Amino acid sequence: DELIRLIAATVRSRARLVHVPPRPALFLSGLLGLMLRDVVLTRDEILGLAADLLISGSPPRGRTRLSEWLDRNAPTVGTGYASELKRHYRPLTGPR
Repeated sequence: DELIRLIAATVRSRARLVHVPPRPALFLSGLLGLMLRDVVLTRDEILGLAADLLISGSPPRGRTRLSEWLDRNAPTVGTGYASELKRHYRPLTGPR
């Protein structure tokens, strides 16, 4: 919640945070993925989030705080859509 609220406040979003159980979240993200022709959220990602696998006990490795980066980049954060499939899975071109 804290991360989403930080981003929303920085970019002055009026979006509301809604908590949804994992199964409905996966179903809804699947529908959204069909509309976008992309993968929005996977079952493994939901399981990882639920198991707190995205939390590190190690000290930060970067030198820039996310809040500082957001302040500098707020005008462009969320203004475009980055397709997960286009970023990671490029179609093969020509024979191999």
